[in-house]
Amino acid sequence: MREFKQVIRYFSILSSYLKSMVMDSRHVRYKRVIPKEFRLPFTSEDGSAGWTCFTYTIRFLNFKAGTDPIQQSASEFLLLSPQLLDEEVSSISVHLNLPAFAAVDSKLNYCGVLNVSPEKVETVKKFNIWLFHLAMGKCFALPKVSGEGKKNYYVLPCKPITGDTVPSPEELVDWHVVEIAITSSLLYRRKVPFFGGYATLDCQNTQSNEALDGGGLRMRNGIFQEHDLEDAVVTCANNGLPCFVSGILHDLSGSSFCSQSAGRKQISYSDYYFHECKYKLEYPDQPLLKGYRLVRAGNYVRRTSAVSNGDSVKPWETMELPPEVCILHVGLKGKLCRGGMRLPSILHSLEMSLVAAELRNNIGSPLSCFKVQEALTSGACEGNHSYETLELLGDSVLNFIGGVHMYIDFPSCTSELLHSYRHDLVSNRNLYKCGLACGLPGYIFAELLNTKTWVPPGPALEDLPQKSPDGQVIGLKTLADVVEALIGVTFLHGDLNSAVKTMVWLQVPIPFPEKIPEVIIADIQELMEARNTFKDHDIVTLEKKIGYQFKCKSLLLSAFDYGDEVTFTQSGVPRGSFQFQRLEFLGDSVLDFLIMRHFVQLYSAFNPEQLNDLRQATVNSENFACTAIRHGFHHYLKRMSPILRDEIELYAASVHREGGSPFGIPSRASPKAIGDLMQTLAGSILLDSNFDHDLVWKVLKPLLSPLATPKTVMRHPRRLLEALCHKQDLKLELQTIQLEGAVEARVYINQICVANSKHYEPTVARRLAAFTAFRSLSPKRNGLMYLDSVD
Repeated sequence: MREFKQVIRYFSILSSYLKSMVMDSRHVRYKRVIPKEFRLPFTSEDGSAGWTCFTYTIRFLNFKAGTDPIQQSASEFLLLSPQLLDEEVSSISVHLNLPAFAAVDSKLNYCGVLNVSPEKVETVKKFNIWLFHLAMGKCFALPKVSGEGKKNYYVLPCKPITGDTVPSPEELVDWHVVEIAITSSLLYRRKVPFFGGYATLDCQNTQSNEALDGGGLRMRNGIFQEHDLEDAVVTCANNGLPCFVSGILHDLSGSSFCSQSAGRKQISYSDYYFHECKYKLEYPDQPLLKGYRLVRAGNYVRRTSAVSNGDSVKPWETMELPPEVCILHVGLKGKLCRGGMRLPSILHSLEMSLVAAELRNNIGSPLSCFKVQEALTSGACEGNHSYETLELLGDSVLNFIGGVHMYIDFPSCTSELLHSYRHDLVSNRNLYKCGLACGLPGYIFAELLNTKTWVPPGPALEDLPQKSPDGQVIGLKTLADVVEALIGVTFLHGDLNSAVKTMVWLQVPIPFPEKIPEVIIADIQELMEARNTFKDHDIVTLEKKIGYQFKCKSLLLSAFDYGDEVTFTQSGVPRGSFQFQRLEFLGDSVLDFLIMRHFVQLYSAFNPEQLNDLRQATVNSENFACTAIRHGFHHYLKRMSPILRDEIELYAASVHREGGSPFGIPSRASPKAIGDLMQTLAGSILLDSNFDHDLVWKVLKPLLSPLATPKTVMRHPRRLLEALCHKQDLKLELQTIQLEGAVEARVYINQICVANSKHYEPTVARRLAAFTAFRSLSPKRNGLMYLDSVD
């Protein structure tokens, strides 16, 4: 009684503490951690104002052509860091989904040390200001520096790299391109008066009388040859928009007709500029330029399946431009702009991996940082990986460790209390509190990359963000899910001890015992010696059926000892002895854990919904009951009332007659005792093997086989019924009615009751009723309904 009061007091204090700690988290925002490699300042080996930089090439490989070949050509870059990057991250590869269905891989590689002179430091800063203004679609008026930035690293353009040999950083940096960029006067304006405002700055010599000869083209700022316009960058004087030129359209001129939507009157390009811009083309016979409008960089790490048309970003807008309305930025090439557009996605991915590596090192885990990154990434990021599958596994690991902890540390508690206490211990509220305590929110990636608010590296500028508006929103469930995902990933790629160590760092207060206390085994032995009705040959036969020889026979006996004094639930259902219920609680924890691990390891590419389908078809009382009947374990169940024994015999006869299925048989619900039998057996083997869960799975896997597979899995009857009714345009309604000692579930289709079922558990009653209704509506195949029955 004293222990019971202590348990009640412990969980009462825990519950009050959690309620006081955890506020409504729906509107809480948290600042994301900046990688430690980018938090430190640049220094110089000689103590001067110069920089000693660790450099990494950013190259583009494995280009996949889409509908626009212009995407293939892009400048490559050199990243300058004040510190060496994490060794694993230093060779990161980022897959980019480019506009027009193109794709490319970005590869990072260490290049060496670069010493930047004090004179060049300001040039590096100016170039980064210029480049990220371009990438983020900002005006190119001179920005005002407001201090040091949050991210202290920079990028510079590279000279073309040919072959496998990479030059030294000094030889690789293209300083000529840097100088051209920062002196280009490239302007960006959405709307400006025609030839007015900023657009007039480069148009002082527009009315030159220089003759057009040698194939030259008249531009706003002079006459240039066609080779000068190859991949050139221009500014449209009528609207101030920057474009890059992809070619010269010799078959089009100012006299040609514009492409118009259906029903609109056709007009020439000359007439268009005259009517829309009040400007008469002076050289209407010049060929037009094919231009691509430069827009803000897109999110190129978003998976293509996340958008309806399969193209992760909008295609770039093309336009036909008369040369005389364009200002040429001499020497500046479009490939530099296209490469710059890719940088926010690449650098965002790099920062994510560095943050994951930092957390990995803090935890002290030998895991790959990319696996940790997966555990930290929400599905809201719409990338190729997220934590949902790992969260499922982590949840089962937590329930297993919590179940063992409760069973061992509270030997006098009933199974109902153990279930309740474990639920509180591994609840989202508790895990949320643990995540806050260890500073986890700053490491989580919970929002889609937004290039409008993405913080670029380099100096802090007034017109560019230096932090997300208020940080990222991380709710209670998201943080709790990440805690579970981190536990899941360390277990999946390590072992149970690794998961326990991660739990310690996460401050999840659930210890895992090293061995079983002798007093627990002694109590079971003492009880079974007084209650044993098994004969020796029965024990030998049962062990052969199970495929495992118990070291402590009393544990085997307790798994099949239902109880001579019949106890009842509040609904009047027989529930077995105190020890039988506790073993069922322990076995439920280990079975769910082992089966979830099996499916995650075997089908690692499956999404959480597919894995849940497999688990639901395996971990349920009806499936366990059919398994026990199939192996004849029900014949060894001892100390039952005559009524319960008759129910089990009737159920066994129905299973043999109708054939079992993952969700039982529709004609009869399984007695709880037979459904619990596989769980008590799992619990007894776990105790007998001193918590060797691998041995438990080695014994139980053959008994549970055939396990569900993607080809044979049956979805939950209710989901099957809903999908079938949707396909056949039928109105479905499920009702439950509370009866004395039971619940009746009824299925109505088009307001006609087609099936009903009674059970003491509401979920089972609804499942059986849905099962019966589905069978009456769907085609049959060997007595089972498979996933493709409704597809």
